[in-house]
Amino acid sequence: MLTSMHKVDTLEMHCKQHLFMVIER
Repeated sequence: MLTSMHKVDTLEMHCKQHLFMVIER
């Protein structure tokens, strides 16, 4: 379960990073 949560957290972080990049552009 912990691994699953970490996976989701990482995915969320990646999505936010991508969104931030898109907004910056």
